[in-house]
Amino acid sequence: DSKLTRLLQDSMGGIAKCIFIACVSPSKFNYDESQVTLKYAARARNIVNKPIKIIEKPNVNEEEYLKLMEDHLTLKEYVKEMTLYQKDLENELKVAK
Repeated sequence: DSKLTRLLQDSMGGIAKCIFIACVSPSKFNYDESQVTLKYAARARNIVNKPIKIIEKPNVNEEEYLKLMEDHLTLKEYVKEMTLYQKDLENELKVAK
């Protein structure tokens, strides 16, 4: 219900990452404000976000996009195979020494 809540409502909850820092004062003068801040922080602590990375689709037609995705997956698999091959060669080198 606070102005801060309304100001931050698009950032809190949903898919965004959000860090909340509560600033309080040990001064008696700021006791009431610090209490309100701590209560707000306690409520904000219960907010659960599920941030996701939004990947925009390239500006190509559907067929080109599918081909690019297929190539991407093929390259990822190739990198995985090459990493395993490198480890095998490193192991053979250790044995040969």
